[in-house]
Amino acid sequence: MSAHPSGSEGDLASSSGQEENIPTRVLVMSTIGFCIFFAVWVMFAIVAIPVRAEFALSEGQFALLVAIPILTGSILRVPFGILTDRVGGRLVFTLLLLATSIPTYLVSRASG
Repeated sequence: MSAHPSGSEGDLASSSGQEENIPTRVLVMSTIGFCIFFAVWVMFAIVAIPVRAEFALSEGQFALLVAIPILTGSILRVPFGILTDRVGGRLVFTLLLLATSIPTYLVSRASG
């Protein structure tokens, strides 16, 4: 007879091994996701310079163009934080990653 009501000790050991792997998996996926998100910021900064030249933007207009993503991120942090508390970080992170991958891909395919 097993001392554990949920099953044998072998079952407990296998589930414990899976639980120990979760933090590593979360760390790896978070690192990959943040690298992709950061690539979007870098891509925008690189694209902003030719946009400035093409549209003959003034210093103030260019500053606004560069500041908009930062301001948007700052403002959306609160509602996305609330959404994360309600539905879970994994889902919100995945949806944000998918949502940003589409425009990132489209920017890479744009031609002048």
